[in-house]
Amino acid sequence: MRLAPYSDRVSDADFDPIPADGLLVALAEVARHKDGFELGITVNVPGATVTGIMIGPRAWLRILGASGEGSAHEFLNSLAGGMNQILENAGREVTTQFLHLRDAQYVSGGHFTPTNAGLLWRGRLGEVTGFSIGTLTPAS
Repeated sequence: MRLAPYSDRVSDADFDPIPADGLLVALAEVARHKDGFELGITVNVPGATVTGIMIGPRAWLRILGASGEGSAHEFLNSLAGGMNQILENAGREVTTQFLHLRDAQYVSGGHFTPTNAGLLWRGRLGEVTGFSIGTLTPAS
């Protein structure tokens, strides 16, 4: 039996991305539309485990806009304002595609990075391969 070349046996349909987890999308939608929503969560993305507090994009942008110093602060504040305007104009018609965390830390083995205050993290929902409700904490 002779097989056709690999390129003849594989189609684009074989590489269609797996859709984002419906439950995770629902949680991100709630965070997007409900001010003050916060939920401890740990996510697995390719090459990393990230733990932190899920918040909505507006809260994430508020924190981003308040960060940095000098000209970096001015730029981040302006960027956050522009992104907030896009969110306002989009309304509910746009599908939530990103997960937003505050106080996020990367976890590898028993090590947490950064070791002090966490950071802002934003990732594509479709890239999350698994998640747990709750945050991880370093062993004492």
